[in-house]
Amino acid sequence: MTRPREQKDAVEIISNGSDKLVLSLDHIIQLNQIQKGQIKIHNNEFNPLQLISDLLIKFEPIASQQGLALTSNIHHVDYSLYGDSAKIQQILSILVSNAIKFTPAGQVVITSQLTHFDKSNRWKVSVKDTGIGIDSNHIDDIFNPFFQVDSSQTRQYEGSGVGLPVVKQMVQLMGATIEVDSTFGSGTQFTLTLVMPNQQQSRQQRLLNGLTIIYYYDQETGTLFNELEYLGATVICHQDTQQVMNEIKAQKVDMVMFAEDVLADKAELLAKLIRQHENEESVQRALLIYWYPQHQARYVDNFEYGLKAAGIDYCHSTTYQHKALSDLLKRWLVWT
Repeated sequence: MTRPREQKDAVEIISNGSDKLVLSLDHIIQLNQIQKGQIKIHNNEFNPLQLISDLLIKFEPIASQQGLALTSNIHHVDYSLYGDSAKIQQILSILVSNAIKFTPAGQVVITSQLTHFDKSNRWKVSVKDTGIGIDSNHIDDIFNPFFQVDSSQTRQYEGSGVGLPVVKQMVQLMGATIEVDSTFGSGTQFTLTLVMPNQQQSRQQRLLNGLTIIYYYDQETGTLFNELEYLGATVICHQDTQQVMNEIKAQKVDMVMFAEDVLADKAELLAKLIRQHENEESVQRALLIYWYPQHQARYVDNFEYGLKAAGIDYCHSTTYQHKALSDLLKRWLVWT
């Protein structure tokens, strides 16, 4: 006959397993949505200290159950930032949850550092644990979906292998960076670095308010993506040609930006498809801009003619400065 205590333990095991399964499925769905360009950036003004406080409140009971100390180390005064706080909180939640999970004893520390520049703020947040660590041979693999370290020492901590891939994709989507420093058997530190406009500038009128821009990139969204958002545009990121065309057919698009890591032949092909669609459907002509790395400026004659013949309006070396980009776009928008 089953005892009440055994029944309670069984229910807890089933409940915990169910929660983990739901979370894993959510992460898998998110990965798929990001790859299809279905997840957007929604910036808002937020308090980083409050965000960290919310993390501590959420995870402190879990850490305590495992006998771990969960603390924060803040190196700045109270301040408001402008970014996608929901996605930042999700990233940090995954990192803190993993840190607690892979730390059998010791502590987990969240450290926050804020550096102010003339036109932006750099927020660096790290999650450091005293856990099992990661073998140096696997550092580059942990962000791959469903990767599992095949080791008797780590098998007891086995998870779904989709949390960190979601982190990586979210980080790239925001134009941020994440670094990993780990020693096998001693612990791991993940450091998230975000560059965001300062509070005063985030409230100013933006040049691109009300405009929808498709940002077509190959591997990395890069800093230019952040600059476009800073200027007030609604930016939709896609890596796939068909997804860009589906977006253009579904809604009015004012500009298509080809990121600096897109090869000229791929940009030329997509530009032809866009112009063909506009001619067939008699829809408004979008402004097409091809950005190339500054070190390729000497070779611009080799690809510019083909791009403009395909329908691209402007080819320009990438600029990451607010005023320089703003001045260029103002000039191009007037001429269009």
